[in-house]
Amino acid sequence: RDRFGAMAAMRPALRPRLLGHLRDMLFEKEQDIVTLRARLRASEEVKGDALGRLERLEAQLDGVPSNRDEGASRVLADEELRAANRVMEQLREQLAVANAGRQSLAEDLESLCAENEELRREVHRLRERLTAFERTQAAAAAADVA
Repeated sequence: RDRFGAMAAMRPALRPRLLGHLRDMLFEKEQDIVTLRARLRASEEVKGDALGRLERLEAQLDGVPSNRDEGASRVLADEELRAANRVMEQLREQLAVANAGRQSLAEDLESLCAENEELRREVHRLRERLTAFERTQAAAAAADVA
């Protein structure tokens, strides 16, 4: 009886704190998910921009004539081609980095969603345990009265 009395005295203070703490954790996880989704969207936009620029450069390179008669024109065309190739390589690197970042964000988002769902299940389990404990306490109190 003393043990149940001490637990019953602790229960009113413990429940709001525990539920408040779990709500705070869930809120933080949901904020993380929203932030990661926004970052993922931004990453996809960067990827699209880089891909568009890469496609435009490739189209420009396809349009460069390959047989020029004048030596100066050929040198100029070769320099333009090398510069375009350097830019294209930079864009490919940026695209690879953006893809890696996007994949990392997607994995983080998936992990946080799973963690959030686990926390929701834990809250549900704790609520069920609390309800069962309260029923036990009520039954014990009713037995003491009788």
